[in-house]
Amino acid sequence: AQDIRTIVRREKKKNDIQAVFVDHIQILDIGKDIREGLTKASMELRRSAMESNIPHFIIAQLNRDADKGGRPQASQIKEFDQAFADADAMILLWAQQEASEIGAGECLTVKFSIAKNRNGPIAEAEMWFDGAFMKFNSIPEQNEDVAEQGEFI
Repeated sequence: AQDIRTIVRREKKKNDIQAVFVDHIQILDIGKDIREGLTKASMELRRSAMESNIPHFIIAQLNRDADKGGRPQASQIKEFDQAFADADAMILLWAQQEASEIGAGECLTVKFSIAKNRNGPIAEAEMWFDGAFMKFNSIPEQNEDVAEQGEFI
């Protein structure tokens, strides 16, 4: 995780990066004790964000409890309790159906839950995910029949 701060400093100076994305934090080289390593990584990423003054987006896998269905909880972030403490905001995304169940030209309804927001309210929302364009779109309110089906107008 210390290397991340070095990389962020170098890339900000060289390329003026505006954000940092860490996809699947559980695969960082963190040593044998996963929980301790992820705690240290979380704290280093927090320091990096504060030091560089740019947002850091951390993508993490939920633990197996999330497979039981329903709305995911921040406590289900796999072996990463420290993330909740270090995060300014935490957004959980989930769909109630599999992407493979969606036909051509249809969109997947994705729910967003702002589970933590240090500087504002928490809330939930739904959007359509159009996999063909890798894009989220608002669900039109004026036609609730279409919105319930999860299809574009």
